[in-house]
Amino acid sequence: MFDDFETEKLDLAEIPLADYYSAKLYAGIQYVDVLLAWQNQKVALVDSNVPDELSEIFRGNGWLVYQCDALDLDEMKHRFEE
Repeated sequence: MFDDFETEKLDLAEIPLADYYSAKLYAGIQYVDVLLAWQNQKVALVDSNVPDELSEIFRGNGWLVYQCDALDLDEMKHRFEE
């Protein structure tokens, strides 16, 4: 589960506020429920119960998709600096 502690980690890593909260990310007819999404940077944070196969569809379309219990803040921050 994503909580205030996780939000603090994003803030400390200087990750900006997300564009979308509790949204659906679509690729064709497939979609995934996301906790947070940054549309311009193509970054999404999903719950830990989202199957890897579903996340891979979006990775194949250029998105960085992280499960909330497997955040890579350095990689994520780098995407925002590009």
